[in-house]
Amino acid sequence: MTTIAGASDTPHVVTLPSAARVVWSRARAYPGEKVKILVRTDHVKDDTAAVLKIQTKEGQAVHTVDALKITAGKLDHEYTLDWKDKPTHGKSEFVVKAELGPAGEVTGTSGVLVVQLAPLGFSA
Repeated sequence: MTTIAGASDTPHVVTLPSAARVVWSRARAYPGEKVKILVRTDHVKDDTAAVLKIQTKEGQAVHTVDALKITAGKLDHEYTLDWKDKPTHGKSEFVVKAELGPAGEVTGTSGVLVVQLAPLGFSA
């Protein structure tokens, strides 16, 4: 909660909404490479729990990373694309959804990361 003084110096209590912005550090990657998942927040307290849910663009679960914390309004998590035993559902476009707080009350979803899972085909 934030107190804002009005024209008559009467305090007005307002609740500022919390928000999360999530981005991959790259737009394209290959299996085995490391990428960063960057989360930036507004009005979220330090040490707030964070869960990162990696999923296909269509919303099918691939991997979940938990036990993370927000510090100074941000989270930078280095993530290795090691999905040999993960269900990628035959897809190559992935997003990450961040859920912040004990009940996941603040969320944000990234843009697409393209991962080249199938071997490249060459024409003769």
